[in-house]
Amino acid sequence: MTVYLFKLAVKNLLRHKRRTFLTFLAISAGLSVFIIEDSLIAGFDREAIQNLINLESGHLRIHIKNEDNDFFPDSSPPSLDKAFPPEEASSIARTTPGMIGVAPRVRFSAFLNNGWEEYPVTGIGIHPELDGEVFTIAAYLTAGRLPEAAKSEAVLGAALAALMGLEVGDYFTLVTKTAEQSFQALDLEVTGLLDSPHPEVNKATVFLPLDVAQEALLLGTKVTEIAVRLPPGAPIKGGLARLQGELTRRGAPAELKVSSWEELSREFLELGDIDQKFAIVFMGLVMLIAVVGVVNSILLGAMERTREIGIMKAMGLSEREIVQEFLFEGLLLGLLGGLAGVAVSLLAELYLVNWGLDITPFVGDLDFGYPVAAKAYAVWNPRTALIALLISIVAGAAAAYIPARRAARLDPAVALRHG
Repeated sequence: MTVYLFKLAVKNLLRHKRRTFLTFLAISAGLSVFIIEDSLIAGFDREAIQNLINLESGHLRIHIKNEDNDFFPDSSPPSLDKAFPPEEASSIARTTPGMIGVAPRVRFSAFLNNGWEEYPVTGIGIHPELDGEVFTIAAYLTAGRLPEAAKSEAVLGAALAALMGLEVGDYFTLVTKTAEQSFQALDLEVTGLLDSPHPEVNKATVFLPLDVAQEALLLGTKVTEIAVRLPPGAPIKGGLARLQGELTRRGAPAELKVSSWEELSREFLELGDIDQKFAIVFMGLVMLIAVVGVVNSILLGAMERTREIGIMKAMGLSEREIVQEFLFEGLLLGLLGGLAGVAVSLLAELYLVNWGLDITPFVGDLDFGYPVAAKAYAVWNPRTALIALLISIVAGAAAAYIPARRAARLDPAVALRHG
């Protein structure tokens, strides 16, 4: 009987091809859009995390505690009175198991002056030989070279250079305040331009030699932070606890704290939480469309087949079997629509994973909260696709239940007189 009811469900769906196709299309389109959107968001998150670690924070950062034991976010450089001598902490970090790169830095606020206008930037003093242990700035150089120690040189983001009309070989002035709150002006030569996947690095960051920055800011040998890199795949929390424990055990200054990239990137992580909530809402809307489509299809089918239902009941089919037949219809709509949606999304992901999506036509130079520029790449998300398919099937069957129960309760005599 189950096989017969299943065949009858298939026949009834094929009887009204247009209505079945429209319901099928609504389910598959909504499901494919959801899966593609989830894949792109996951790709955004993955690339954003890589950019944050490789170009902004490293995996871990040693810095001075604030009064509330917190730290300034990366978008707001710390006050220079939070600078500290790096020698002891750097030595401890280098000899702590699991740390593969250590790079001292000075981060400060400044204005770039090209002779006729100024623009707010973040200045970062880098050690020319050590910075590459943690960060990948050199990989994105499109012209020139990195600045050399003890030379008044700087590397700019390509977007910042274009905005200020600067090229390799040009000179500009960096206006800032020293640790003693006196104004300081540094005349620097542009020795390189970089075009990284991090918008903030491209449009608002100036890299100069660490010793030049320290001298200009009257810091002596102090730094505002020490960035630390962990091996690929190493647990962040484990590395943080190990390094913080070594600093404490080996007598480093008590005011030093180790923070992970997650602590330093709270705004980004909060945005990620919003994205997850949006994805849940979006999935709910997709399922609502699916439910409405299936209910509409099954209900109309039941109304059109009232006499047929009466004949089925007169022939001895029970209410349970009639409900089962309609549930098969809803299940098939959910299954076929879900499979089509998954197939379309996989084809789209094949392109987005390998070639990416150029987002500049959509956002241009707008900072939309993600440290991602130019192109966004999706990631494969089979788990999401499977969950979406299962939800589609369950939603299809569940949506068919109410109209199925209504149809099954028809009085055979009344149903036979219908039409």
